[in-house]
Amino acid sequence: PQTRAPHSALRWAAPAAALVVASAIVVGRALRKRR
Repeated sequence: PQTRAPHSALRWAAPAAALVVASAIVVGRALRKRR
């Protein structure tokens, strides 16, 4: 599994980054709407 570690990390890092970006956009929109 050590040789597959980087590949698996990239596989979960890609969707994780997309989730973080999406949540950041939602939070930013909510904050902008409140102000």
